[in-house]
Amino acid sequence: MIEHLFREEAVVLLREVRRVLAPGGICRVVIPDLQSMVRSYAERVRSSSAHGDEPGSERLMEMLGMSSRSTPPRSVLGFYRRVTDFERHKWMYDEAGLSALLRESGFTGPRACGSLQSDIPSDVLAAVENPDRIEGGAGICVEARK
Repeated sequence: MIEHLFREEAVVLLREVRRVLAPGGICRVVIPDLQSMVRSYAERVRSSSAHGDEPGSERLMEMLGMSSRSTPPRSVLGFYRRVTDFERHKWMYDEAGLSALLRESGFTGPRACGSLQSDIPSDVLAAVENPDRIEGGAGICVEARK
């Protein structure tokens, strides 16, 4: 859910996570992969110009989840959605950006991990992690220690 926060809010949250972790504790963050999205966008731009398909920017905006095509309805619910905007992504990361965010938040040794690859016991991790969120360019995973 880090991507649903403004970057400065993510730092505040991760500093709090670090504060409550036991010494040597692990923070594992899994988020959508910005680099993979941009790569897919670039490939789509090359193919759409050759085939007259929907512009790549349309697909990129959908993938990023930063905004929708239209404004929310002019209603109480629409006003609430515009004000809170929780479902939209506020800041996206690639592996280097997420590692920098973790370091800025006080964590040490951030490292990229694959699905179910971790210093966290495998039975614990397998109970909460969905490999589809990481594999095939869907997302990135970075772990760091307190």
